[in-house]
Amino acid sequence: MPVEAYIEDYKKSADAPDWIKPRKDAAIARFEELGFPGFRDEEWRLTNLTELLKTDYTAAPRSTDEHSSPWDEYLDFTYKVKLVNGYITELPESDEHVSFNKIDYSNDAFDSLVDKPEHPFSYLNTALANDVLFIEIKSTDKVQILVEHSSISKSENHHSHPRVFIQANKFSDAAVVESFCSTGKNFVNTVTEIFVNESAHFDHCKIQDESPETNHIAALYVRQKKDSRFRSHVLNLGAKLNRNNIYVDLDEVNCECTMNGLYLGKDQQQSINHTELNHKVPHCNSWELYKGILDDKASADFKGRINVFQDAQKTDAVQTNRALLLSDDARVNTKPQLEIFADDVKCTHGATIGQLDEKSMFYLQARGIDKDTARAILTAAFAAEAIADLPFTELRRAINAYLLNNYGS
Repeated sequence: MPVEAYIEDYKKSADAPDWIKPRKDAAIARFEELGFPGFRDEEWRLTNLTELLKTDYTAAPRSTDEHSSPWDEYLDFTYKVKLVNGYITELPESDEHVSFNKIDYSNDAFDSLVDKPEHPFSYLNTALANDVLFIEIKSTDKVQILVEHSSISKSENHHSHPRVFIQANKFSDAAVVESFCSTGKNFVNTVTEIFVNESAHFDHCKIQDESPETNHIAALYVRQKKDSRFRSHVLNLGAKLNRNNIYVDLDEVNCECTMNGLYLGKDQQQSINHTELNHKVPHCNSWELYKGILDDKASADFKGRINVFQDAQKTDAVQTNRALLLSDDARVNTKPQLEIFADDVKCTHGATIGQLDEKSMFYLQARGIDKDTARAILTAAFAAEAIADLPFTELRRAINAYLLNNYGS
């Protein structure tokens, strides 16, 4: 589906309010100028967009249908927001702890983070997003929120563009889970922006378990202020093509950022994770761990970049990517990067790719455990570190059971 088709869909979309139309017009103009990335684009050369670009999608309609993620049953939260095809269908009542609204782009508290670095799919999202969810965390007591995204496609192939803004106020404490599920053939292009203000603690967990015909492109933008703590947990389980871009700016002193990810692949699934962490000021710490498990002819690409600016003295940053290949036909490309302009820092990065240890397999089998069960146990053990920090015990147990049941043969 060429760029021109999405521009036509934008022209046919409902007229936007006067206060938002200039931003949408500017976004679609910039998308038209940039176009879709290709193999000559260094950031995208290992992302195969061929099927996505040749498939004809129509704009997803507003729908009352629902398709809940199987993981949602392990997340029994007080607050639940539902979006179907990018439209909000269920919005909780606001209270003294949290407020839920459709975003007013004229709010001076927000300046969009998607402009740097430039991401053509994020501009497309800004132009075509329908209901834009705004969540404001006000409570110093821990609050947990589930944002359930469903994409429903029946007789036609649909494209949808969910958009979420989250503001974690000073001293607030919250965990937000975004879960993605789908039926049929969809192109889901999602953007989430999170502002973690002074001394706030915030966990963001993304669970992507969409249909094997779905193409999923996502961007997460985070800005941290003084003394804040942010943790990202990414679980990539489904979709034919799944790409996550995460950008985090540590803007003020004494921030901590943790980024954990687990990506799984079977058949011919393609999983791409690109992260960029910007240490802009002194005395900030970051830890990043991504693990992948790939079987059959699945492929993955990990690129993690840590930028340490000249003024960011006393930075402590660790980045690790490890991948487990369960098949001779599975493949992983990994590219950890450090760019350091400060001289008083402690930064490390590393990557490993391997297969199951034969000695460990033999050890388990010698004690009466069959080969498939031994394989599943070692695979789940490999993944354990990547999900150890998940703040939801039942979800962590469910992921472990999923690995034991699906990666044993």
